[in-house]
Amino acid sequence: MPLETLKENKPVDDLWKRNGGSVDRQKRRKALLFAFMGAGLARVGLAAEPRSGDSPGATDQAAVVALGDSGKIRQVVGAAMLKRLGAPMVITQGAQLQPGDRIETGPDGEVIVDLTDGRLAVRPSSQLTIDFEAIRENQPQRRRRQVVTLSVGALRYATLASSPSQRSSAVHPRFDTRIVTIGVRGTDIDLVVQPENFKDADREYAPGAYLQVTEGAAQMVSKLTQESVDVAAGEQAVALDSILRPRAFGQPVPPSVTLLARPVVGIFGRRTLDATLR
Repeated sequence: MPLETLKENKPVDDLWKRNGGSVDRQKRRKALLFAFMGAGLARVGLAAEPRSGDSPGATDQAAVVALGDSGKIRQVVGAAMLKRLGAPMVITQGAQLQPGDRIETGPDGEVIVDLTDGRLAVRPSSQLTIDFEAIRENQPQRRRRQVVTLSVGALRYATLASSPSQRSSAVHPRFDTRIVTIGVRGTDIDLVVQPENFKDADREYAPGAYLQVTEGAAQMVSKLTQESVDVAAGEQAVALDSILRPRAFGQPVPPSVTLLARPVVGIFGRRTLDATLR
């Protein structure tokens, strides 16, 4: 069916009739269309999956996603842009984010985002996308959490939960980069995606995803090798692209994710807006 026809928003029955379709063929096409739409919604988590023990037609309300579930803009400083479905938009304080929205900051830009149980600082010269996923985690009902994918640049995340019980029940986001996935627990973390070699003090570091945990804990898992490392408060870790991991001739390839024995100082900094994270 031509795209121009769909843009006219004409009734589907009229379109089928004009194309010479019989009533039976129309019904079959309708059935196939609705089946395809239902399968697509279920795939992206907009339609609930039936669970064992559910009554017929039961709906998991936690799996129904409303607009704005991806967060809310709390503060904007300097040059920053919001992209929705690929279209650039002005990013303003108080704006509700929709699943798949992309935030891009300039060299002097920084954005603070309110998430479900914490706040996110998007550092200058950064690009990230905020989405969501359904989780179960031994709960009677499915819950949602944000998924923050950092393409380049840096971010800091801090939970708003103050007591241990609040932190244990909080729904923290998952953090992704091209090569690593990071799960956090009651945490204050910094994540940096460094696309090029850089020097810190007198030492040179390779491109990769660098993680620092200030409070709580995190686990870094390589998407390439499924290797993982647990990162405690006060520790740093790095995930390197397997192609770029240096090794001496005849020596085994080093782990793709590992704790840093010597802390990196230059790429993890504090900024003025960090005061609004707590």
